[in-house]
Amino acid sequence: MNGLETARQQSLALQARGDQEKWQLAKSYELGSELGLRDMTRTFSACELVLANSEYKRVHALIVRFTKMPTIMTVGGFSPEFDYDGRLLQRLGKATSVYEQIGLSILAAEDRAAVVFTWLACATVCREFAESFVRQNTALFTTLAIQTAFEHVENTCMKISWWDALRSIEREKLLERMQYAGSPFEDRTGGCLQFCGVNFDQWEYDNSVLIAES
Repeated sequence: MNGLETARQQSLALQARGDQEKWQLAKSYELGSELGLRDMTRTFSACELVLANSEYKRVHALIVRFTKMPTIMTVGGFSPEFDYDGRLLQRLGKATSVYEQIGLSILAAEDRAAVVFTWLACATVCREFAESFVRQNTALFTTLAIQTAFEHVENTCMKISWWDALRSIEREKLLERMQYAGSPFEDRTGGCLQFCGVNFDQWEYDNSVLIAES
């Protein structure tokens, strides 16, 4: 059973029990999941057309390279609500709105870390999000990338020795970020992706390039 179907079943069970307060929360979670699936399907279909027609200029990217190997890797996508300056980009949760989605990959390339944001050329919100990343202090790029992965992408793996070497407060901050971001009971705040005050690692920034041909 997928996540959306589980949410529907939970919503129906609470409604049958007459628990209005919990039913409303479950229903909100169900509707949010439906919106996410709707927009993810739309983006996926657009990417299929890009590949089928070899229209690669319709995909833009920001590639940030480092000199050291990454201690986490991730591949996923999300709808950015706030940028790294704390500015609201799109308010999620409205059925009448269509939300733009951005891809995030943290991987090893040529024996060093690379953080890659990708988006469809028409998704101006996503370009604004990516551009706000490179406006930050380059010394914070590693931590900001790690924070973003834990905030938005479940498909994240990590180097065990790095995780074990973190102080307990550092691990707690990352786990709290995952729990908070995935909770239907908490609103995401403007500062959610800004530097939290803890440096989780340092991959040593090298260079960045924006690929945005029209």
